Amino acid sequence: MTAQPVHEPAPDDPAEILRRLPPRWHAQFLTEYRAALDAAREVRRWQQLSDLLHRWRLRATAYADPQFEASAQAARDARPEDLTPVPAGRIGSELPAGPDRAGPAQFSDLMGDKAIYDALMERIIQLADAPWDAWPVYPDGDEPEFRETQFAEHGLLSFRVDESAEILIIFNILWTG
Repeated sequence: MTAQPVHEPAPDDPAEILRRLPPRWHAQFLTEYRAALDAAREVRRWQQLSDLLHRWRLRATAYADPQFEASAQAARDARPEDLTPVPAGRIGSELPAGPDRAGPAQFSDLMGDKAIYDALMERIIQLADAPWDAWPVYPDGDEPEFRETQFAEHGLLSFRVDESAEILIIFNILWTG
């Protein structure tokens, strides 16, 4: 009897990303992947392919979590008058929690690492001035107010822009580091 080595796929392997990604996002991933792959034929643009695969790995991790859609629905249903504004510098210490208490739990790991927490806060502050400077969450232009952005190397922040109320409703924070 001989033992065969176990092949673990690389985390940013496109086949692994597609396997983990819910079907709703397959076409969008494949379109972006093929465009980046084509562009990567130019040596100076290879990093764009690497960045895209890393971003989609983060997205696949977030989207595969059943809580992601539940949190997005809560952000859809949120009324500005029912929300408690929290200044960026005080997030974590005063974070209001929804019925599932997910908000404080998502911050607990981040607050222990000042560099990661600072990267998250810096990105939130940037988004307050430029909320559209983030990727759409949903494919085909569905619900363009749902956006996401990367913070630090391993973080993904998902939020809804409410332009009329001039607020960002953060509904998911993923940290894979």
